[in-house]
Amino acid sequence: MFSFFVAHGGIVLTSWLFIAVDKYIPSYRSIWTAFTTLNLYVAVLFAINLSIGSNYMFLMNKPHSHTILDYLGPWPLYLLSLEGITIIAFHLLYLPFYILKSNSFNRTTNRKSTI
Repeated sequence: MFSFFVAHGGIVLTSWLFIAVDKYIPSYRSIWTAFTTLNLYVAVLFAINLSIGSNYMFLMNKPHSHTILDYLGPWPLYLLSLEGITIIAFHLLYLPFYILKSNSFNRTTNRKSTI
């Protein structure tokens, strides 16, 4: 369980470092690039799950314990529900950058001309 939080926390930390240190500002297109990449990864993982009888990312069935997946319908409907949740989450994560870009654009377009 410790390794789960370290690994997933590392993903968040790396994202923050890209933003803070490298001044990386994602574009709206990056939402769809990340979503497409995630779905390609899931497709490969689904094939691996089928071939070795595993259940990585709970693609084959829900976990035995009670989770939020229980509210998202039976297999495979909960996978489609997760797709929708992922799109919403990606947009919410992009929202601060959208606001930052909008405010930056408004500041540069509202300047008075010096001509």
